[in-house]
Amino acid sequence: MRKRSLLVRLVMPVAAAASLVMVAGPAQAATVSVNVIDFAFQPQSVKANPGGTVKWTFDAANTNDHTATDSSGMGLFDSKAKAPGTTFSFVFVGAGTYAYKCTIHTFMTATVKVPVRAVPATGTTTTTFTLTWASVTAPTGYVYDVHISRPAGGGFVNWQTGVTVASTTFTPDGGTGTYQFKARLHNTTNGKKSGYSAAKKITVT
Repeated sequence: MRKRSLLVRLVMPVAAAASLVMVAGPAQAATVSVNVIDFAFQPQSVKANPGGTVKWTFDAANTNDHTATDSSGMGLFDSKAKAPGTTFSFVFVGAGTYAYKCTIHTFMTATVKVPVRAVPATGTTTTTFTLTWASVTAPTGYVYDVHISRPAGGGFVNWQTGVTVASTTFTPDGGTGTYQFKARLHNTTNGKKSGYSAAKKITVT
């Protein structure tokens, strides 16, 4: 009986700790892989959610060094010259379309696409939607620009410009129909920007 009591006392704290880790631990964003070969990025376009990591693997069979370098002018990321068999990773915190290249072989180009998220996807004119364009508050020296397109037409216009917050709520302000949202990352020091993300639609009835 004493052995059973001791076993219970030893096992229970471990189980409780494991439960806390599973419940309280933050969800990890997925890692997207890009293979860098002589002389291409494979695949040439990838999608990563806000907060997701892109990992470049420089193929061990390469006979040349390569880089994975932001080509927007923001100076967002730069692997520098990477030898065959090495890797480089970068976390994309904000929605946008990020062009990059190999600075050694400039004809090697590719993109990372980070989307805006909308919850829910459909609703009524009284529904409160949550629009999320980033995983964190904008890093120092950067802001987010978000555009909106309303059902009445007229194309995309400024909605949340030069903001540092990662998300906000939205109640339809243009009647029923399809609303669209797109966002980009903006370097306030040099004025350079990523491309806008693909448009995210919500349907209001």
